[in-house]
Amino acid sequence: MDKFTRVGILCGLTFASSLCHSQNLQVLEAYVSDADGAATSPNLGDEAYVTVRFRATGVSRAFRTSFSAPFSRLTTQAISLPTRQDNLHSLTWGPFPLVMDRSFDVRVDLDPENLLRERDRSDNSTSVTVTPQAPATGLEYHTPRRLQAELSFHATFLARPQRLVVWVPQAISEGFQQVHSQTGLEGYRRYLTSPHLQSLLALDTTNVPAGGVYGTLRARTTASAARINASLLRSVTWADLDRTARASGAWLAPERYIESNHRDIAAVVRQALGTNRRAQSPFATAERLYLEVLRRTRYTATPTGGPSALNTLRRGEGDCGYLASLFVALCRNAGIPARTVNGFVTGLNRWHVWAEFHLPGHGWIPVDPAYAEAYTADGSQPLFFGVIPDLNERFATGFGFDRSAMRLNLPMLQSPALFWFGSGTRLDKFEVACSLALDSAP
Repeated sequence: MDKFTRVGILCGLTFASSLCHSQNLQVLEAYVSDADGAATSPNLGDEAYVTVRFRATGVSRAFRTSFSAPFSRLTTQAISLPTRQDNLHSLTWGPFPLVMDRSFDVRVDLDPENLLRERDRSDNSTSVTVTPQAPATGLEYHTPRRLQAELSFHATFLARPQRLVVWVPQAISEGFQQVHSQTGLEGYRRYLTSPHLQSLLALDTTNVPAGGVYGTLRARTTASAARINASLLRSVTWADLDRTARASGAWLAPERYIESNHRDIAAVVRQALGTNRRAQSPFATAERLYLEVLRRTRYTATPTGGPSALNTLRRGEGDCGYLASLFVALCRNAGIPARTVNGFVTGLNRWHVWAEFHLPGHGWIPVDPAYAEAYTADGSQPLFFGVIPDLNERFATGFGFDRSAMRLNLPMLQSPALFWFGSGTRLDKFEVACSLALDSAP
């Protein structure tokens, strides 16, 4: 039997179900539990299960049970109760991801399809409130994991350029990610890019081999999951934010793909926040704008146009980078420092972009509208807003989109990039790849 499905006898009663002429289910209680059915108070960012105890009278047919949360509905496989005199049973089902810093109800319905044809169904349902336990600090990194990442490229030319520049982003030790080592790419020079003062490795050559150029950057990091205490974060005021505005200046300015000063972006902020945009705390404001992104957009794996905030807003759809850019633009327009996080997640070629916004005294709060949109597209629940359990399975290649160095610039650097010079240059192919796995080294 599936490990998430447990139907067991709780206690015995001298009752012969086979002598009953009608079938009946009756909920006795429901509670938050672990996977084994033991009552628990789970931490935010973990997973929770719900256990229901019920009485079954004369039940001879299989039935299903549903567990409905605001962001998901889990339904069991067909349940066939054992034939015996006992008629008290328990069922544990889940998991429910605790990716929202607030309580929510899970409704339990025994036999929602009424396969048993019960006459009285008034006692077939109940609800249980799940209250995740928040950390003691506003932002807590937890459950660290050591990771090994690879970022590779290979470019060949039908007609070689007179000059070729290759940019490869470097991982940065900041926030959830601490870099232990980065190797490979001998002969590359390190440059500091504007406007966000992040480093990259660059090759600048006039001697492109016939076989093209290729390389692999290898990195070992420790990444941590994240969760928040919303009550503490709501205590940060606009005055606190204003005092740190100068240090956050680059994260408040527009970028090519973050058109935070465009009138259409400003109009969305006005509609979402009203005339007094500082009526709520910066945290509550960012949450409101996050829900606005979820309400106005839908995720698509094949977006069109560039991953800009304005393009996302007008089309109402996009992939992870598109949704993140819109959130960042809205925050910046409202006066909240925000930035994209570019990188990838565990596996092969699983590129991903998410976002962060800054609150003084607590740091960069991670959010992931693309993940949230998979659960709730209507913008009703702030899922993955400060609570990202799999952040410890991600690798960041940089923050923000715009990169300028060596008198060259790009609107986005997530993977290796090429610049070539020479009117007769003909590119044959340019392939990039990424991989991320748990670090097996001691």
